[in-house]
Amino acid sequence: MNGQHYRVCNKTFTNYYSALLETKRTGQFAEFVLPDVHLDAIKSVNLDEIKQATNKSLMTKKLLHLKDIYGKLRLHYSGGSDSQTILDIADRAGIVWDSVFMWLTNTTGDFTTDDREFAGAYEFIKQNKHLYRDLEIYRFSERDYEVWFDQDVPQKYTDFYQGFRPTWDQIYARDLDNSVLNVQGAEKPVLYKTQSSYYWIQTDMVDSNLTINTCDFFQDSIFPKLAVKQAYSAKDYFENLFPDRTGWLGFQKDPDYNNISKYLGLSDPVEEWLKTNKADDPNRIGGHNNKSHLAIKNIQELGRQDIVDAYLSTSEHFIRTFKDIPHGIHTDNIYIQGIGPVTIGNRVLRIGAIFQLNDSSLELLPHTDINLLT
Repeated sequence: MNGQHYRVCNKTFTNYYSALLETKRTGQFAEFVLPDVHLDAIKSVNLDEIKQATNKSLMTKKLLHLKDIYGKLRLHYSGGSDSQTILDIADRAGIVWDSVFMWLTNTTGDFTTDDREFAGAYEFIKQNKHLYRDLEIYRFSERDYEVWFDQDVPQKYTDFYQGFRPTWDQIYARDLDNSVLNVQGAEKPVLYKTQSSYYWIQTDMVDSNLTINTCDFFQDSIFPKLAVKQAYSAKDYFENLFPDRTGWLGFQKDPDYNNISKYLGLSDPVEEWLKTNKADDPNRIGGHNNKSHLAIKNIQELGRQDIVDAYLSTSEHFIRTFKDIPHGIHTDNIYIQGIGPVTIGNRVLRIGAIFQLNDSSLELLPHTDINLLT
């Protein structure tokens, strides 16, 4: 989200790991901060008004608002339910995208391995040229993977995570015209439930594209009615279908994807199997998933074992640097075929705001500690 940052004492950082190094130096906690303009916009939403509206009607209004305010729009497209929904909404509203953008991490153009989930989207978008004026494709090169030779990558790339594919905007979006607003589908609302109340938890989980001109279509506060509607729709979903669940509430436990799309107003992904792709990935641990394993194989087949070795060395350095910083990273052990056991580090998520989802009011709590929720 535009403007989000971390604060350690009186210093601010957009990069999480730079903030952790300041924590290491000072012993002070790295706090996640959402801008007041975002929180004020969310608080200003009239609940009675959004209760009368549908998710799709608010999506249409938001997209028309973006077009009116920003002029040129670029859709970050993957064919998943979020970006497919935005594409469908634009089509029905008569909006033609100035650009549709995709990034592909396989260096050889092979859609059967790490880019498999984008194969259907790539074909769909090529066959529907009436939806956009320009199609921009960024394909990763060997040189992009050579970033792993730099052991300071965590502090240099704002959306760094320790998966093998360096899918950070300072790489794949570096050549984009930043005068065009980048519209991306972000995560679904994150909810937490106690025995008596539902809470909307705003975390730093969505941290992609922070260095470019970006709109997180479903979750940001540009036209905040949609974000609030999505949160209350998620509450309705869990209240009606899973009323006994408490704690952190995740959509992945629902075997029927149609329930999710019905409540949140989402389109189906361009390919049927994508409905369960991420939830069913047996190799998914944090940022390292089956696509990471396949990308490693791709690079090895190019004869670049040196890049894989650099990734392993930089990963070890990353763990040594950050593992002892309080509330910094947690580690998991994974097995990479042909390499063996590897320790993966993932950030400890920060909370920037907690909203209590009351029936008649949306209340911003004066703290960000879920342990205080009752």
